Amino acid sequence: MTKRRRNKGFTLAEVLLVVGIIVILAGVSFINVVKHQRAMKQLEMDGIAKEIFVAAQNHLSMAASQGYLGLGGQTGIPETDEDGQETGVYYFVVNPGDSGDETLLDLMLPFGSVDETVRTGGSYIVRYQKEPALVLDVFYATPGGHFPHSYVETEYDTLMDDYYGEAHKLDRRKYTDGAVLGWYGGVEASVLPVADALEPPIFRLINAERLYATVRNPNDGGKVRLTVEGLTSGAQTTIELDPAADQPSYIKYEDGTFTVIFDDVTAKDMHFNDLFCTPGGVSADFVPGEDIRVTAVAYSDDALTLPVSAGARTENSLYAGRSGSRAEIGNIRHLENLAADISSVASPPAEAVQLGDLSWTAFKSAIGGTVSVWDAANEYKTKDNTFLPVTPGYDLHYDGAGHRIADVAVDTDLANAGVFGALENGGVSDLELLDCTIKNTAGTAGALAGSMGSCTVTGLRPFLRRRGDRHRLRRIGRPHRLRLRRHGAAERREPPRHLDERSGGRPRGRGLRHPRCEKQLRRRPHQRRRLRQL
Repeated sequence: MTKRRRNKGFTLAEVLLVVGIIVILAGVSFINVVKHQRAMKQLEMDGIAKEIFVAAQNHLSMAASQGYLGLGGQTGIPETDEDGQETGVYYFVVNPGDSGDETLLDLMLPFGSVDETVRTGGSYIVRYQKEPALVLDVFYATPGGHFPHSYVETEYDTLMDDYYGEAHKLDRRKYTDGAVLGWYGGVEASVLPVADALEPPIFRLINAERLYATVRNPNDGGKVRLTVEGLTSGAQTTIELDPAADQPSYIKYEDGTFTVIFDDVTAKDMHFNDLFCTPGGVSADFVPGEDIRVTAVAYSDDALTLPVSAGARTENSLYAGRSGSRAEIGNIRHLENLAADISSVASPPAEAVQLGDLSWTAFKSAIGGTVSVWDAANEYKTKDNTFLPVTPGYDLHYDGAGHRIADVAVDTDLANAGVFGALENGGVSDLELLDCTIKNTAGTAGALAGSMGSCTVTGLRPFLRRRGDRHRLRRIGRPHRLRLRRHGAAERREPPRHLDERSGGRPRGRGLRHPRCEKQLRRRPHQRRRLRQL
């Protein structure tokens, strides 16, 4: 029986035909995709041009009302007519790295008025009349579409003849060197709505358990922008507060109020160094430990109205305050920020002064929930509700100024544990420690510090509360004299706090016996009877 062979497949002609059809369709599709991309890019450029237009008009009106416009001849490049006469219209030209007249830029588009990558990193022309202070139109170009700064009559004539208005919309997609040109002005700009006068935002900058700002916009419309300036580094950045946008981790929006975190030692990636000094954060140009000035501004990007500021607030980024080499400590967060591994402080202080009593319990209550301290440098997190021993890593003298640090709870496996981990050089003075519980499963532990190098300690006063009586204190160390307390109109003497009532007034414990105390008790037997009654 003979088997018939069945040849399956395509002939060469058929394959070539299919390939040819695919190439033709791909070419047509590619052309359409490119056109669509350019159309979308032009839509984006037109939107940026409108944003610049609105911001420039609002700030130009403000500058004119305050008498600043044109001071010192800062007006831009004049436009001339056919006879060479100035028409009263000016061109203000900005290119990346060359913003032209800085004074005029600060008047028309001050820092924070638009995104900084647009303000100083974009290529645009603002065409305006000085009197009245009126913006006529704005051209904005993608990278590669630089505008000339020097006035050449034909340059701007060509710009106006070939790319101005809706009639040349397609031509703007093919600007020089493949750039796309955005434009806003003309009839569309003339019908921009005029909004009611804006109220300043309700703004607070709080330096406590966290360094944060609270902002509320009292206006029905408009937006709010925070501008942040580093007073040492000179760095500047803006933070847009838009309730309709997705909020990053450092911004929370609830009940009409924004909360913006600048420094939080209890959360990962929320330290000031992470947010403002590291690439990938809000900015990378600030310096840990510098003072920052924060301003809240209410503005409109789709209507004509003057922007209004709530005023500037200034706080230190890590401590309660900083003056030269002296840091002020007013909170547990400030104390933890003395550790270079936590704060990444650029210029460590030589002295730290405590401004008031510090309480770990109060700190936990203010933060809320389960609290841990995050060591960013070592990727180390403390156990729940425990304090991270402060190891400065540099020479530091800590002045308690007669205040106390209370309720510190340490439970760690670090090399050194205490209120301070390791103090190499410097010292501690005039400080009271109250109810500090220190536990270390791997290294050394002490109430003040786990280890100390060439340090001087003076005026240290450690205390423990008695069980069941939060108001009686037991001093660890040598006893003091009997204290006098007023009771009504007469005075009565109480036994020293280091005496144990259960012992009948006799001193107990190592290092607590004192001849003077025994002598006083022998002279006053009524006190012994009173103690026995207790």
